[in-house]
Amino acid sequence: MDILFKRKTYYLVFFFSKYLILSSVALSFLFTALKGPLPSILLFKIIFWGVVYIFQLESSLHKRLTFYNNLGLSKNKLFVLSFLFDVILFLSILILVRIWF
Repeated sequence: MDILFKRKTYYLVFFFSKYLILSSVALSFLFTALKGPLPSILLFKIIFWGVVYIFQLESSLHKRLTFYNNLGLSKNKLFVLSFLFDVILFLSILILVRIWF
């Protein structure tokens, strides 16, 4: 539990998922701009991160997960924190888009 409150943890999670979050946020912005219903957007995010999780476990990128595991982050913590970062960014974008449009 101690590792969740360290700055290094959040830096590593961001470093791991920066391209995944960027693509997910871009798709979320597109769905939000098209006035998609919120439940379908959240379902898309859950499916997106589930596919990424399965792909990371089954591919040659598994060695990359070993790197983060050696630094003290399990793959489950890594994906949960990445998903939470994505949801926080999505909600921020959702609020901004709903205010502006």
